[in-house]
Amino acid sequence: MAGSHDDAVLLVGIAQWGAMSGVPDAAGMIWADEFDPDSAEANDPAVRTVLAFFETVANDCGAADQLPAPDGDGSDLRST
Repeated sequence: MAGSHDDAVLLVGIAQWGAMSGVPDAAGMIWADEFDPDSAEANDPAVRTVLAFFETVANDCGAADQLPAPDGDGSDLRST
């Protein structure tokens, strides 16, 4: 099923909000080889930015119910 114009407007708005919120830079820090998930905390600026963005998008779009449950070690969230 093709998306509607309203869907496109929503996606562009989400992308703009993410860019203005610093999500690309924060995600780059988290997915970098130097990132240590064992010492990271939820209040670290990069972690907080990415969590807030993706939690908001997933919850507001109803996508949270369709996501796989994390396996606990983060391997499902990071490429190897």
